[in-house]
Amino acid sequence: MLVGDAGYLKDPCTAEGITDAFHSAELLVEAIDSGFSGRQTLDEALATYEQERNNAAFPLYDFTCQLATLAPPPPEMQQLLAALKGNQEQTDRFFGIFAQTVSAPEFLAPENMQRIFGPDQHASVECDLLLRHTLSVIGLSLDRATLKLQLHGSELPD
Repeated sequence: MLVGDAGYLKDPCTAEGITDAFHSAELLVEAIDSGFSGRQTLDEALATYEQERNNAAFPLYDFTCQLATLAPPPPEMQQLLAALKGNQEQTDRFFGIFAQTVSAPEFLAPENMQRIFGPDQHASVECDLLLRHTLSVIGLSLDRATLKLQLHGSELPD
């Protein structure tokens, strides 16, 4: 079984290798346990591992491919990046989305956007546009993100 960088071709520009390796190793351990314990056949467990690994890795892979086009980010993303200038804590959290240490819906929640942009009357509209755009860039639909957040007791804006 291949984990991390060995599992698929990856451009290092988003520095996802070690994160993917740890995540893949965790999924693989679960699959091997499932196969050896008899909960699934080993072939079924390893097929599940591959599917879960691909589901987790491909959105960021697609994002990396989009970065490689060198196209400028959309206006909403440019506004966010400008607002992050000089705000190290929130900048670290933003990059945590790509390191998979911060969830995109959590970072893009209206309360956090207000902390970044301030109490601007247009912030809620900008936040919603930014949320939807960023989730799509990293391969999540609003429905999948809402479901994930509901499991953790939070909600996203409609």
